Amino acid sequence: MYHYTLTNESLVVIVKGDPITVQKGTINFEPLREVLLNEDWDKVESVLTIKGAVEVWSEGALVIEGETASFNGKELPPVLARRLVKMASAGEDLTPFTRFWERCQKHPKPESLVQLWAFLVHNGIPLTEDGCFLANKSVKSNFTDHHTGKINNELGAKIPRLKWEEVDTNPNNHCSRGYHVGSTGYTKKFGGVGSKHVVCKVAPEDVASVPNDHNASKLRCIYYEIVSHAGGALSNTTTKDAATTSITKPDPKTEKPDPKTKYSAKDWAGFEKLTEEELLTKPLDLIRGYAANEVRIAGASKIPGGKRALVARIMDVRGTNE
Repeated sequence: MYHYTLTNESLVVIVKGDPITVQKGTINFEPLREVLLNEDWDKVESVLTIKGAVEVWSEGALVIEGETASFNGKELPPVLARRLVKMASAGEDLTPFTRFWERCQKHPKPESLVQLWAFLVHNGIPLTEDGCFLANKSVKSNFTDHHTGKINNELGAKIPRLKWEEVDTNPNNHCSRGYHVGSTGYTKKFGGVGSKHVVCKVAPEDVASVPNDHNASKLRCIYYEIVSHAGGALSNTTTKDAATTSITKPDPKTEKPDPKTKYSAKDWAGFEKLTEEELLTKPLDLIRGYAANEVRIAGASKIPGGKRALVARIMDVRGTNE
């Protein structure tokens, strides 16, 4: 039997005379809460720590030991071990992480995969639910690529998949063959005045190389998918941003209200016809829903500058697509 105190925000469990506090939002809060309420005393210690909760959640596949971690007996690179602990500590679903690592095992060129770890340390390179990751791309004002001017990078455009012999896997060759994506900091400085910025989804098995210039903030790949227009800051671990999950716009007739904002697609029907000043009269949460779901601006809720900056970004994106 364990003595404990439960509130809406935390759990305090007395273990061998010492209090251990578990905050709501960590991966072990809900499992610990359940075993205590059910008085499953034998299971308490197995979910008391993040390490234990991760092992229980993964049925022993994920193991954390100090600053290292392994998946199915294979040690993870340090950058991934740190990301795993950060995600678990924040109470995030670890499924995107395990799917990402499983996809990594499919990479036909392990030497290219190793280079990916240096790229993942940059801010705003989150994992997606299907195990891919997001990065940014700078394009011309008409959405074609800077290099050839022939690849269309508008939302929904089909990017031709390259063959491995068409890309350069040598990180010492800084400007070479292959599709390029980068961190937010890098792409914002690339292309000059008039450039547009889009968010790309890249599968880890499609990464060709990470050039060792520019602090490994760009990479070459054989394929990517355009999922949204760049907006506010993206997460550093995983993302469920509406603008990055699917390029299918919500159906006003069937879309359920967002539990946070209580708005749904039917509430912003007709917004595409509103002027800038008319949009500014609408509630901020409603504008954010329209920006993320219809205009497809990633990180719409995190664009600095308030409502006016968000509306200005909407008008900028809408103007390019008319």
